[in-house]
Amino acid sequence: DRTLQGSTINFGNTLTGTASHDLIITGALNLDGAATNIVDLSVSTTSDLGANVTTSGTQQYDGVTTLSTNVTLTTTDSNVTFNDKVISEGETNRNLTIDTNGNTGTVVFGNGTTDTVGVTNGYDLGVIDITGNLDLNAAIGNGATAGATSIEVSGISNLGADVTTSSTQTYTGAVTLSGGDRTLQGSTINFGNTLTGTASHDLIITGALNLDGAATNIVDLSVSTTSDLGANVTTSGTQQYDGVTTLSTNVTLTTTDSNVTFNDKVISEGETNRNLTIDTNGNTGTVVFGNGTTD
Repeated sequence: DRTLQGSTINFGNTLTGTASHDLIITGALNLDGAATNIVDLSVSTTSDLGANVTTSGTQQYDGVTTLSTNVTLTTTDSNVTFNDKVISEGETNRNLTIDTNGNTGTVVFGNGTTDTVGVTNGYDLGVIDITGNLDLNAAIGNGATAGATSIEVSGISNLGADVTTSSTQTYTGAVTLSGGDRTLQGSTINFGNTLTGTASHDLIITGALNLDGAATNIVDLSVSTTSDLGANVTTSGTQQYDGVTTLSTNVTLTTTDSNVTFNDKVISEGETNRNLTIDTNGNTGTVVFGNGTTD
């Protein structure tokens, strides 16, 4: 194993390990050549990544991580952890691709509420493409300000912070919401598997919703534009769909004594007439169709 300690450790060309030992950077890392054949890599302060990093084990970046080019981080079934902000250098949004060699490894963003991806002390990321799982503890973006162009996750996702992108968000595996009310803002928010809330918080979709797995344990659900419902939705509170709602399968919407509101058209996808079942748990909740004569 090798430990390099100093204010900043600069690599101007390739960095090659033995394939059986770790590299510990105690200080800042400035990497301008591809790093390969390392087992575990850890950096105690800031990292300026200007090249790809491949390890067989974990990668841990404890300080602010700055991408000065499009970067690919690769592990073998191991975690990649960012314990501070992740930003692009300059005005170019840099792509971050992380490949954990399947859905065993987890990508962890943030270990505190002040950590963010994009927007803070730097510029947004471009495409975030994760082959693996996601444990999100740092907001991507800040309110309406996007922190990345888009995000795609192949494995399961724990969303413990809000996500704002200028384009799509795609969560292929099961999604769990944690930590509080969640706002997901983008052109389209795609859920390819189940979506599970905390049973005590809301989900706000600012953009379009494409749902292909059952949504449960959510209090209030609201969608600001179109909804493509390919699975059932269960909330303890209200459901509000402001754009055109399309049923791509037979759908059951369930609330607990709360309203379900459609503020635009409700249609079936394709030539198959889809069934819509709405259960408000008695006669307390109300189903509202339309807020105008054109609905």
